[in-house]
Amino acid sequence: MSVIETEPFNTQLARRIQSVSTQIESLTLSLASLRREAPSSAAGHYLSSLETAESAWRTQFDVAEAENMSRATNVELEVKGMEREEDMKRNWNGALQGLVGLRDGVGSTLAKLERGRDVVVYLGEGR
Repeated sequence: MSVIETEPFNTQLARRIQSVSTQIESLTLSLASLRREAPSSAAGHYLSSLETAESAWRTQFDVAEAENMSRATNVELEVKGMEREEDMKRNWNGALQGLVGLRDGVGSTLAKLERGRDVVVYLGEGR
């Protein structure tokens, strides 16, 4: 027969094992909690940083736009060739009146054409 030898129960070692087991369980629960909460927390921080960056960009854009508008309002244009503005207006209005006259004349010309066609048809029947 074989004899089984056992060591005496070590309470200090048992407490240490229980302490480590409790620590492992606590860390496991903490890890599970982080897995649930970390994505939303990270998304919140990312959204906050995007909002901050957008706000800074908007501020810079508004400043640049105001600066560009002030520069644009202070621009003076020197347009040459406007000495003949009255001549150009008169010529434009004359050409416009001529086109209106042509448009009105098209109707009377069309009427004359139709009368002429009727005359040709009438004369053609009389032969």
